[in-house]
Amino acid sequence: MTDKADHIAWAAEAVAVFQRHCRTGDVHAIADLICDLGHLAEERGLDFLSDVRRGVGHWYAERHARDRDKLGPDAAVEITIKPRRRQKHDDEAEVRGSSALIQRDMADAVEEISQQFDALEDKISSMPAPTERSPEAAMNTTRRAVAKNNLKKLKNRRTRITRRDRSK
Repeated sequence: MTDKADHIAWAAEAVAVFQRHCRTGDVHAIADLICDLGHLAEERGLDFLSDVRRGVGHWYAERHARDRDKLGPDAAVEITIKPRRRQKHDDEAEVRGSSALIQRDMADAVEEISQQFDALEDKISSMPAPTERSPEAAMNTTRRAVAKNNLKKLKNRRTRITRRDRSK
């Protein structure tokens, strides 16, 4: 049986690759990856919720194992999905009661966007300038343009969030 540290390292590597491709921050990376795995499973005709139940069961058994070479107890895993229906008065009460939480979430969002912004700027600056006409040079130019466009979007998003925060 492989060591738990190996499994953690492999998972961390998968999340890091996922983050590089979709530019999601640490706060949402695992949830976003799980969501996208659901889309992939659906596309491949697999039963995503069954796989998630089985995966959570494996995680539980490994987490509660007393001996490195044996699994812990089996667990019955149930997933219930209920669409939420929110009432207007619930929304108003939530807004009134959680202004500090909203401000903290906004600060976290600005920090996450700033990190993504810095990473994208670094990526753009490390992209080689085209030296000759070739398909690869054209692709690099396109990648650079897409990255610059994404950078603009991040900058606008950060500005909107900080403006909204100041107006309160």
